[in-house]
Amino acid sequence: MTERSSSLLGQPAPAAVARIALARLDEARAACARLDDRGDPEALHDFRVSVRRLRTLVRAFSGELGNAIPKKFERRIRDLGRLTTAGRDADVQLAWLREVGARRGPGLAWFRARLEDRRDRAYDEIRRAVPRAFRSLERRLRRRFNEALTEPAKRVPPFAPALARELRAESAALRQEFANARSPGDGDAVHGARIAVKRMRYLLEPVGDGDANARSLVERLKGLQTALGELHDLQILLQEFGEAAAEAAAERVRRKHALLLRGATHGDHAHGPRPSPAGVLAIANLAARRQETVFTHDLAEWREGAVEALAGDVSRWAGTRARLASPGPRLNRRVTIKRRAAR
Repeated sequence: MTERSSSLLGQPAPAAVARIALARLDEARAACARLDDRGDPEALHDFRVSVRRLRTLVRAFSGELGNAIPKKFERRIRDLGRLTTAGRDADVQLAWLREVGARRGPGLAWFRARLEDRRDRAYDEIRRAVPRAFRSLERRLRRRFNEALTEPAKRVPPFAPALARELRAESAALRQEFANARSPGDGDAVHGARIAVKRMRYLLEPVGDGDANARSLVERLKGLQTALGELHDLQILLQEFGEAAAEAAAERVRRKHALLLRGATHGDHAHGPRPSPAGVLAIANLAARRQETVFTHDLAEWREGAVEALAGDVSRWAGTRARLASPGPRLNRRVTIKRRAAR
């Protein structure tokens, strides 16, 4: 463990949390400035990650921060992330379609156009609302975190025990949620396990630069997060396919009805990609098969004990760092001082 990591873990908890939070705000500000660049496909992802990291920090250490961050600010951080969800989901779903794009079939072009329209409208809303909302919130948060750094020193516990407490809690949540994910369709359990993994990763990352063991744990968490994330995205995509199939059926009826009203001949067609409920469901079948593969193959090792091992290793790391950062019993120090005085 390097001096940087040891210093952060040994700092008073409010100061350490404030330092990490200010770094997260810097990351979010830099990513937010890129949202208007239509040629930067990673800007939204980077902004979402920085906001999630900030929210995890504030949520986990609200007790250490005291009244510095009111609940309404926590809710505004959460709402910032939610404003970007529709755009992110559409991006992920379009990327998946590109992977199976060689499989041309009825309804694919219509479904893709539907997602592209949704993505474009979501991005318009993001560019309109997110920068303004973030700048307003950032000013208030930055001021409060800076105040936490400049407050007079108090006799408060170091950061390491608080970090250990949160890591143990998330480790327990991961064990429970992952055990409840018994099939690819257990959406709530998969989502809960994925959230626990993300929080553990975000809590460990600030000390990972200076701690090889923490870096190793972060890499293992990333591997599990990738598999759980794909499973979660496929669950959302399958729900989208179900809604799209119903919409495609209704759209076909509307188009046929419109042709009849115009007195169109049999050979006339409406403009734009043709909807096909059967075609949409055929593509959905590909997603369902991939979902089954992720659960039975990609997560097999994790289900056979790797999750339990990872959760245990995180808890042990947390306990060790908490003990190293905490001062010895005060009673022993007083006894030593008295003995020296007697000599």
